[in-house]
Amino acid sequence: MNSIFLLIKKQWFTIGLLAVIVLAVLFPGAASLNEGGRLTSTIVSLIFLAMGITLPTEVLISGLSKWRIHLFIQSFIFILIPGFFFISTWFFKGSISREIHIGLLALAVLPTTISTCSVFTLISRGDVVLTLFNASLSNTLGIVISPLLLSFFLREAGRSMPFSMLVDIITGLALIMLLPLVIGQIVRLAFRHRTKKLEQRIGISSNLMILSIVFFTLSKSAATPIFRQGFSSYLIPIVYLIIVHFIFIFAAVVCARKLNFTGPETISVLYAVPQKTLAMGVPLLSAYFADDPTLLGIALLPLLFYHPWQLFIAGILKSLPIVKSWGAKQKSA
Repeated sequence: MNSIFLLIKKQWFTIGLLAVIVLAVLFPGAASLNEGGRLTSTIVSLIFLAMGITLPTEVLISGLSKWRIHLFIQSFIFILIPGFFFISTWFFKGSISREIHIGLLALAVLPTTISTCSVFTLISRGDVVLTLFNASLSNTLGIVISPLLLSFFLREAGRSMPFSMLVDIITGLALIMLLPLVIGQIVRLAFRHRTKKLEQRIGISSNLMILSIVFFTLSKSAATPIFRQGFSSYLIPIVYLIIVHFIFIFAAVVCARKLNFTGPETISVLYAVPQKTLAMGVPLLSAYFADDPTLLGIALLPLLFYHPWQLFIAGILKSLPIVKSWGAKQKSA
């Protein structure tokens, strides 16, 4: 019984994610509580306020010297991975729905995780400061870069968006996300010692808010016929995401070794490059697709699958002998 309790305590967010997906499908009428999307917008702002309070931007200042590896990681996150998704999904986009195709492209442009890749880097004895630097940087840059990339991909895929609408979206994202993030950073600097003590509670609150957004979003989509068109239609994108995750891991590590990165630095690359953030992805896509909640609910599905899958694979990677050997170099150094 204790082992079950410890498992639930450790994996409560993943279990909660599965639970809200099931509840959203069973109770599609709950979306009426979020009529007009005002509740979701408020929650998104609170999430980014919390992110601003907990985001260790002091790490950004201390880690500026390793610009070569920073450039490598950020280029992989915002150029190579999105480009691979855009090109490779063309080969089977006729076999999947428009909404799922958009969801795959939306997943591609997201930044990496912050807490997850940092925790796995720490456990594997990698360069935690390097991971935190790039995770924090990519999430800050992603507020602007991610929607711009997605707009470009949708235009190239024949789903163009008027420039004025894109400006409105970027402006809206700045008000809903960037402004609360800046306010959170100001609060962090002004009350640094107090906020450090509250970081764990703030993190739990943020995760609960993310689960609420997932519930309301999927609940809205679950009421539409397209959502229930048959879950067998999601098999191709699931298999695709499983395969590309391994491709990203392999490519990132091979490139890191070719560039003569140290063992701990390679561990940072291993976790920071292939992961995609649910914490920022859900609110970011919610704001981007606020005018089309049906599309939003289905477009989120690739991210909702990819998140637990990347955690599962990261849990395996940390136990591999080769990863342990890279981490051992941290001690010898």
